[in-house]
Amino acid sequence: MAVQDRYRAQNCVLTISLLVSNNLKTIRKCLESIKPLLQQVPSQLVAVDTIGSAQSDGSLAVAREYTDEIIHFDWCNDFAAARNTGLKAARGEWFLFLDDDEWFDDVSELVTFFNDSQARQKYRTLSYLKRDYLDLAGRHFQENAQMRCVRLTPQTSFHSRVHEGLEPLHLPLKETKAFVHHYGYVGGRGKKKVARNEQLLEAGLKTDPQDFHLWAQLVAGIGRSTATDRKMVKQKARAGLNNFLATDTPRYDDYRNAFTLVGYLMSTALLDEKWTEILQLQAEFLPKFTLTQYEACILDAMLFQAHQKLKQPNKAQTCLDDYLLKYAWLQAHQQEYSMQQSFYFKTLVSVTNEVGMLRALFAEALKDQNYQRILHYLELIPWAEDAGVKQQLLPFVLRALYFEENSHALQQLLGLLQNAAGKLPVIFGKTVSELKQQDDIEDTKLTQLLARTESKDPYILVQRALAAQGSLAFTQRLKDLRKQKVTCEVPYEEFFWLLCANGIDPDFAVAPLNQDVWVLTVASLVGKYATQKDELPAVITQIENVWQDTSRKELLLASLRRSYIYREDTLLSELLPQLRPYAQNILHYAQALYLPELFAGEPSRLLPGEVRFGVYLERALGERDAGNLDLYFANLRWGLDCYEAAKKLVERLLKEYEGQQVEQQQVNAELLRLGNQVKAQILELLKNRQTAQARPLLAELQELLPQDENVQQLQALCQAIEAQA
Repeated sequence: MAVQDRYRAQNCVLTISLLVSNNLKTIRKCLESIKPLLQQVPSQLVAVDTIGSAQSDGSLAVAREYTDEIIHFDWCNDFAAARNTGLKAARGEWFLFLDDDEWFDDVSELVTFFNDSQARQKYRTLSYLKRDYLDLAGRHFQENAQMRCVRLTPQTSFHSRVHEGLEPLHLPLKETKAFVHHYGYVGGRGKKKVARNEQLLEAGLKTDPQDFHLWAQLVAGIGRSTATDRKMVKQKARAGLNNFLATDTPRYDDYRNAFTLVGYLMSTALLDEKWTEILQLQAEFLPKFTLTQYEACILDAMLFQAHQKLKQPNKAQTCLDDYLLKYAWLQAHQQEYSMQQSFYFKTLVSVTNEVGMLRALFAEALKDQNYQRILHYLELIPWAEDAGVKQQLLPFVLRALYFEENSHALQQLLGLLQNAAGKLPVIFGKTVSELKQQDDIEDTKLTQLLARTESKDPYILVQRALAAQGSLAFTQRLKDLRKQKVTCEVPYEEFFWLLCANGIDPDFAVAPLNQDVWVLTVASLVGKYATQKDELPAVITQIENVWQDTSRKELLLASLRRSYIYREDTLLSELLPQLRPYAQNILHYAQALYLPELFAGEPSRLLPGEVRFGVYLERALGERDAGNLDLYFANLRWGLDCYEAAKKLVERLLKEYEGQQVEQQQVNAELLRLGNQVKAQILELLKNRQTAQARPLLAELQELLPQDENVQQLQALCQAIEAQA
């Protein structure tokens, strides 16, 4: 008995209709994926055979294993007609359709829904997701909601011979997370399908030029990557719109599809950078439409781009304001949103595009120093969305608040950002810290602005303490921070610098952090001085003076020194005094973590590369001090084998000593030349037995060339002459 026979004819809840073509590789996956529905829900499976037994690749035989209801359809290049054949045989309360090259990942949510009689009565449409894969590995896909399941009415039917859909669709809508996999457009097969669909669309329009769904599908499938493609889009879209304008009584869906054609005309104008043409299209067609909120967002997004390019900021702002209003409505009315949306221009109606439009407007406003334009959107920005929204828009808003010196608006912003416990997101502090390092932002001024706000968030408490330095309130501000047990972790790392600057051991604010958090904090602390290299030696000394010895101190000092000595703009005379402390910082930190025997002899490969480099660097410096240059060079090269990041540093050190050696050779050669001249003078004096004049020259020569045998011979000769006298 086929699986389908489990349904009860007098109480059939669900009819599943499947078009069967020659997809032998996928049809069993498809049918197995819906098997739980057939087994656990009173259901009916109708397979519509579009091939015929004689031409079947075996798919039809597979379908017969799951249902006895196989209806033959003589293929006539009309998908809607084929679907309606299956629809006519439906006995279920609900109707769902899919293709034999698609399969569900998991239908448990659907099983639950169809077994819930109250839910079935509450909803009239159900959606599931379709993943259209872009590669055979399944790593990339486009996902869209499909309105492919409805509660049946006498009016339910399929329309359009290709890319067909069920009509009418009614609210309320049950949105599910169930999804089907679809690889039908990957590779060469996809190109064949596109070509087939284009032929069907063209043929359908010859038969019915007022099928505006076909017009929209035809235009959408052309592509817009080349000038030739865009010219074709314009021709076809214009042809479709001419037919629409000639229609006496357009249906609701006709308006929706005609708007899609206008949208494609505008999008090609955007790609061709014909900004005024977009405004002309608006004036030509849009008065004829009553737009849905979804369509209004699409229109606003395109007009916004045009006005931006035409340097019309006020008009761009009007478009953005309307976009935000309409998009907020859609988000507050998810049912209507789902019914209005389509895959046409889907990316234009999204948080991503909303943020992109805000960024574009804010960037121009900053250039024009129109900070009020940015602050106008303070409460309209979707702050509650993911961290990406805050990351992209906070820098603009905070800069505007800074230049306007607007404490009231800043207080509003804090209220919008903080959670129920009054805590600000980490990205807020990170953004402020980044702003403080920019040339046009005065650190102290921004700190004072933040300090005037009312908040118990640790970041604001740190700003108050920074602002209170040198005043009687400073001690109380520190007490507030200690009472709340504020640490130095990101984004409160300014607390660390505050403590050090005031001669306070920061260990109480560092010790509570776990190691991973401290590593991230160190990276942030070091980053503060990425553009302030000359201040690093003083900062290092300050830390050494106020902080007791701990392994965490060693890690920070090693990191600060690394950032200093590895910079190519640090002079050798500046970095040389930091080399030994750097090596010692590394080793002291590592010795608190690793066994002592790992450091003996050749450092163990179990140690991190920089630690092994530190071992060799310290040894190299010892050999240099002892005058063993060969071992100095050898240790540096061994260290470089462990830690590639030190390559430029080691090269500089080697060149320095090679340069010194060359310089010494030059000095020695000059000394030898001078020595030979003096020797000749002394010999001449001794020949004339002028020993008194020769003696001072011999003394100088002895200092100049202490190991020279000729000097000793001259001294002996001088003594012999003096003895004879």
